Amino acid sequence: MFSTDPDVYGEGVNLVASAAKLEALVTMRVEALAAAIQPPFTPPRRRKIRAALAEAQTEATRLGRLCNRWIVEMGADRQHQGRVLRLGQLLQLWNDAAERLEATIMAAPRPLTPDTPRPGSLNEAVAVSTDRFFERLHMALSPDTPVYHVDEGPFHGDIPLPMTRFQNLIRATARLLRAMDRPEPWSFLEVGCGIGLKLLAAQEQFAHVVGIEYDAPRAAAAQAMMDRAHLHLTEADDAPSPWLRGTAPQARATVQSGDALEFADYGSFDVIYAYRPIADTGLRTQLERRIIADARPGTLLIMPYPDFGATGGAEGSVQLDRFIHLKPLPGQKPEALVRRAGHVGLIRPTEPTGGRPDEGFVAPLTAALRHWGHLS
Repeated sequence: MFSTDPDVYGEGVNLVASAAKLEALVTMRVEALAAAIQPPFTPPRRRKIRAALAEAQTEATRLGRLCNRWIVEMGADRQHQGRVLRLGQLLQLWNDAAERLEATIMAAPRPLTPDTPRPGSLNEAVAVSTDRFFERLHMALSPDTPVYHVDEGPFHGDIPLPMTRFQNLIRATARLLRAMDRPEPWSFLEVGCGIGLKLLAAQEQFAHVVGIEYDAPRAAAAQAMMDRAHLHLTEADDAPSPWLRGTAPQARATVQSGDALEFADYGSFDVIYAYRPIADTGLRTQLERRIIADARPGTLLIMPYPDFGATGGAEGSVQLDRFIHLKPLPGQKPEALVRRAGHVGLIRPTEPTGGRPDEGFVAPLTAALRHWGHLS
């Protein structure tokens, strides 16, 4: 219960004016707190954040007491009731956000990609079920049977990497991009995209999604699926009861048909993904070298096959995780980047239809928590 002791604010205080002044002061304290939220959350950083949090909490508590006093002393006055009710809602939002911040800075660092679920666990059952469904979907949509080796030419068929593994990898790269302070929107390229199912999944994290596919029929099938998905999303948004609104990604993927060895635009992407795009070892090494040479510094590479770089194709990149590599920026310290990413969360919030409700003085804190992936 907030204090209503007149000794706190004195007799005859203009409660409305005092509330406005206190709200401005709380806003200033919360802005300072938000500026202090910078991973990694080392012990010195935690102490700094907690000190800023305590200063903001002091002023928020004073504001709460003032609102409570207004309710007790002037509850019958309807003129400013809406303002006081709004402040009460913001104070509840503040309490929730402050608790989330405390839990965030005290949490242990998260690995880039999760460990393999224990055999027989619920997590393993969910992953297996998801991947089996994805494989059946892949088989149903592919214009021909996916095979591991094609008799004609050096290129693999359309190999479906398990979807749960892919999602873990792209979430990891999103966290790394945040840790690099890379501004959104981000871009994603899949080399050898097949029928394009991974491009649809990549739209959850990336606003600009491109696939390149050697086999023309597969490329055409992928582009048709991208166009159909975008059309259906647009029609759902325009429907009288748009139940999909705010839940589906708005990015639009494009597919190019061509030889990845001749692709000239590797330097335009934040993340490049390839899953054994070429069967021939020599040509695959050429492609790996080409991608790394042409990629801009700071590009993340997802190469989820154990023999990536086995014959020298990974030169110029640094391994961050088992299947995630980085073409480093000048002076960039990969170990520090991974350490910082360990304190970046998994959430990529979707802006709700019509925008977010008024978050008032709490907005700087909620924005910081969303930016670092800890609030939806």
